[in-house]
Amino acid sequence: MTAHPSTSRLAFVYTLVDDHGHARYVGWTGKPLEGFRGRAYTHWAHRKLDADRGNHRLNAWLRTLDQPPQTLVLEAVPYAQRFAAEAFWTRSFRWALGSKLLNINCGSSIAPEVVARKRELRLGHYTPHSDETRAKISAAVRRAHALRKAATLEAS
Repeated sequence: MTAHPSTSRLAFVYTLVDDHGHARYVGWTGKPLEGFRGRAYTHWAHRKLDADRGNHRLNAWLRTLDQPPQTLVLEAVPYAQRFAAEAFWTRSFRWALGSKLLNINCGSSIAPEVVARKRELRLGHYTPHSDETRAKISAAVRRAHALRKAATLEAS
């Protein structure tokens, strides 16, 4: 009898390493890590994606390199434990070693520092309108309602 595929399948937790030997990105994959169509090659091939697609910080770092970064396997785990293992290694590199990782996620959830950075950007971007701007918006809305009401009365 053979083992069920979900219990025998392995996931590999890996890191992309910079020229100084520091971890820059932690991820997991069920694919081979090396060679054409491997996970490291996929990162390298996607480095030219638009800034609004994928992990733009990782892609920006990869664009500064002349060749694909070194990939190191950190751990092979059962497929069901892939997110927990990735989160463990991400936290280990970030908090224990102080690495400046380019990850968006920490396992299956968004990393706390990414949430904080997005919150700061959002709060900075959505500033309250001045009194003058609010008055102009209100006047424009009133005009639009009056025109719509007049058009409805003419049509009936």
